Amino acid sequence: MEEEILRDVVGYEGLYLVSNTGFVISTPKQHYCGNNRTYISKARVLKANISNKGYYRVRLYKNGSSAQFGVHRLVANAFIENPDNKPCVNHLDCNPLNNNADNLEWITFSENLLYAKSLGRLDFKKQHQALNEFRETVKKPVIGTSLETGEKIYFESITVAGKHFGNASGGISDCCNNKNKTSRGYAWSFATPDEISRMKQEWKK
Repeated sequence: MEEEILRDVVGYEGLYLVSNTGFVISTPKQHYCGNNRTYISKARVLKANISNKGYYRVRLYKNGSSAQFGVHRLVANAFIENPDNKPCVNHLDCNPLNNNADNLEWITFSENLLYAKSLGRLDFKKQHQALNEFRETVKKPVIGTSLETGEKIYFESITVAGKHFGNASGGISDCCNNKNKTSRGYAWSFATPDEISRMKQEWKK
């Protein structure tokens, strides 16, 4: 029987734990209920929902806001090294519900398409077009707004922002494409033309 290992969810340290077998657990928390009374909630395994793409997702809460995350990405961030900052998580057995760490690997977007193509799972021409669109998307400048201070930070692309926060490209991309609301304590969006102009001036300084 495989030993279960628990580690902090990256970006939610002290709030949630994720296991190498694919479970996400909320840690005990102190709650205030009025009249100077408090209680401690118990640790619990989060109920995961299945997205329309067939992946387990959970909703995490922090600083009064929430966001949904793919369980496979939480497991990969916690247990699998990614020295080349590859953005995609691949299920080796092609089962998107098997989020055991031994079944996951970090790969590039193009490697993900080739892997699926080799198994006859997609129309390669359509996915090649999707790859080109993806490449153009990650080149766009992005803005992150701190959930705590409201301070804005600027990056030349999703890739650059992801490297700054440590393997966060996927989460930032999801926010910019309205799939999630926040990532790594920031709300993310693509920069407008006016914001891009201001950013270019800052980058020249």
